[in-house]
Amino acid sequence: MAAAIQSEQGGQPQRERRKRGLLFWIKRGLQVTVIFLLTLAIAGAIYQMVTTEIDQRQLGPAPGEMVSVGNHKLHINCMGQGSPTVITESGATGTSIEWSAWVQPQVASATRVCAYERAGLGWSEAGPGPRDATQITGELHTLLKNADIPGPYVLVGHSVGGHYTRVYADRYPEEVAGMVLVDSSHPEQFERIPDNESGLTQINVMSEAGPVLAAMGVIRLSGIFPLPPDLPPLQRKQGENLIYQTSHLMAAFKEFDALPETMEQAQNAQGLGEKPLAVVSASDHEGRAMADTKAEAKRSERTWQALQEELADLSSNSTHRVIEGSDHLSVITKQRHAQQTSEEIVKVVEAVRTGQPLVQ
Repeated sequence: MAAAIQSEQGGQPQRERRKRGLLFWIKRGLQVTVIFLLTLAIAGAIYQMVTTEIDQRQLGPAPGEMVSVGNHKLHINCMGQGSPTVITESGATGTSIEWSAWVQPQVASATRVCAYERAGLGWSEAGPGPRDATQITGELHTLLKNADIPGPYVLVGHSVGGHYTRVYADRYPEEVAGMVLVDSSHPEQFERIPDNESGLTQINVMSEAGPVLAAMGVIRLSGIFPLPPDLPPLQRKQGENLIYQTSHLMAAFKEFDALPETMEQAQNAQGLGEKPLAVVSASDHEGRAMADTKAEAKRSERTWQALQEELADLSSNSTHRVIEGSDHLSVITKQRHAQQTSEEIVKVVEAVRTGQPLVQ
């Protein structure tokens, strides 16, 4: 009995030593993991800072004007002469570059056309938040005034830019003579297109995690925002030097964060009455669909086109053109598709000038 007690008492220190040893190695493993992750984060941050600085040097000065809108400046680039003036509004992460490739030069043969970047995007300086449609349209209004670009305007909004054009027209109706919505977002698209629900989830995740991932260089390394393949060499080079700069990414994520408010503001905006409105839609969205099957993708496409028809109902003087073979980006970045988009913009310009209704 005594030997058994002695053996048990001797085993307890041994178990305690093993336990302490195990805890030591677990603690050491956690320390090594934390140090490794911190090293990666620091290296990523340095990589992002260095590559952003290289991008800025290679990019060069803005092709247009830098105009003060209060405590920051926005970049706007105008071509052509005439009235009404066309003002382009880009989609998410978009810049004036996409417009300057094909659409802007083509429309400039008929009237003055100006492409700009929202605060923080492209060459524009970062601005105050929140980056919802109310803030953005207020800054655009100040930009046009301070740049001495008088109305009337024909507003052209691509993708999420359609929300901003609608809110601008609602807030400043006396300045807006017509509108073109280019494969524009719809305020109800996430509720009414089932596979877009996951897209909204991705936007929410990116708005929260995106700034951290951008600062550590993860977004740049992931290549999550590829440039359209059909841009001319100059615009492609400019895009490569812009799209992953830290300030550009941060501004884009702030707009993602404010998207629910932006969509609500667009939903509450009034219609255009009899002002000419052209809705231009892409024919193929399968490349950006989250659907699991071809059948679901086709249903989503039909719903998207139905939403586009609803956008055409914003005016009693409207047309709706689907550009066959086009996708969400190619409607402005592929030359033959952009040509058709430009034709619809010019038709609205002519309708404003003549007072004649649009003809399908």
